[in-house]
Amino acid sequence: MRWAAGAMLVALLTLAGCGQPDDVGPPVRLHEVSSIEITFVQGPLEDVEEVHRLQQGAGQRVFERTSEVTWRGGQPKVTTGTVPPQRVAEVLRAAGAPTWSRQRAVDMAVRRLRPETLIDDAVTHDMASSGCTVADLRRRMGAALRGDALRAQLLAYYGDDYAWTDDAPSLRMTVRYDDGTETVVQSTSQKVRMLPWQMGGPSGTPRLNWSVPLTEAIARVLPPTSAAAERLEDTAYRHMTQRILRTAQTECAAGGR
Repeated sequence: MRWAAGAMLVALLTLAGCGQPDDVGPPVRLHEVSSIEITFVQGPLEDVEEVHRLQQGAGQRVFERTSEVTWRGGQPKVTTGTVPPQRVAEVLRAAGAPTWSRQRAVDMAVRRLRPETLIDDAVTHDMASSGCTVADLRRRMGAALRGDALRAQLLAYYGDDYAWTDDAPSLRMTVRYDDGTETVVQSTSQKVRMLPWQMGGPSGTPRLNWSVPLTEAIARVLPPTSAAAERLEDTAYRHMTQRILRTAQTECAAGGR
């Protein structure tokens, strides 16, 4: 029964399709999953620790999730919930698919992001200064957030030299199978969607994966109120837009064109 349920779900996922043809990885071993553990730590400004454990429930119709969350060293709060098996299968499929390149993740972001939304998030109505109106700032930011200019900004944002202080997130997912094997995915990235992922956990030569579907799949098996889910789903790119805003303010104040 357990094997049949897993095989049927794999067949449905194959027929439904997801992503591009070259995204197909090895068969999803949903029926062989013993447990999934996702740990998340974020600090120091938002000191939170989360541990989420998923196990197949009775009859394998759902995965039962137990979440333990501790804020600022206080008492842990435990909540429970259920996760549909297709959501877990999406995690396994994304983790087993061929890795994404940074360029591919950036290209997807360029297609999805709306420059006006990014500007609205960065520029307030009372931000005008001497010789520099809000309209001036929006125009200058718009030029840096469209087309190839946006692509260049995102490539720089996801570069190794782009970092900030007072932010140290860490997420580790361990998938354990009945035969004792494990799949480990980890990230300590500050960047939007916590890209890139380290496949196989930290090592001397990590296999980096810029998979957006993997980020989205992990977020979907977490509680909606989870700080980890919020981090994985956030696409505001605030550090990037604030840097572009500061450049626009400097150029505008100097009378640059």
